[in-house]
Amino acid sequence: LESKGALGVMYYTGGGTDPDRELAFKCLCEASERGSLYAQGNLVVYYYESRLFTRAAHCAWSIAQTEDVKAAAEKVGLLLAFVRRGVALGCFYYARCLQTGRGVQKNESEAIQYFKKAIEACPLTASELQQKLKNDEL
Repeated sequence: LESKGALGVMYYTGGGTDPDRELAFKCLCEASERGSLYAQGNLVVYYYESRLFTRAAHCAWSIAQTEDVKAAAEKVGLLLAFVRRGVALGCFYYARCLQTGRGVQKNESEAIQYFKKAIEACPLTASELQQKLKNDEL
């Protein structure tokens, strides 16, 4: 599952290959359907950057409901680091949707809670996303 999700990210970003959004979407969907929170988190990024905010918010909310990342990793046999990153992506993008009112009703106090949850899930990922936000890239 990690490899299929990672392949989707590589196709999406053009890391080590030519960018191919169609293949990226296919890989991310396949891995997501098999339970990869990493792929699901990156699918949220795909939807958000495609300006499909309602879909991004819905998927992000679903990921953000993950309470025990260790149990989630064990359940589908994924590396904990991948699950943490996926959950952080889901929480951060859901928080951003709440903060801006994109795809969901605006709720800044709830957004703060999901930003905090992203930090708890994976501080490095949350930090990277915060930097993108500061650089007006998100």
